[in-house]
Amino acid sequence: MSERSHSSYKVFSLGLALIFAAVGADLLVLPRETLAFFNAMSRRPGNGRGAGRTVVLRGPAGGYMYVVTVLAWLMYRSPREKI
Repeated sequence: MSERSHSSYKVFSLGLALIFAAVGADLLVLPRETLAFFNAMSRRPGNGRGAGRTVVLRGPAGGYMYVVTVLAWLMYRSPREKI
């Protein structure tokens, strides 16, 4: 991996970690508003609404966002290691 692509990979990985952490925090703090936002975004390309039960969404979605945030952070911290 060249130094330039290594640097791009680290920036991309850190960006993913920050985005995943922000969405995960939103899901835990404002689950209804986050679901409404994603429903509004999915209507633009013609997709249907997501599940309307935020209580069900909150736990698994928050856990998923935690896992992908940690994976992206590990990618950022150790880009040469395989996860």
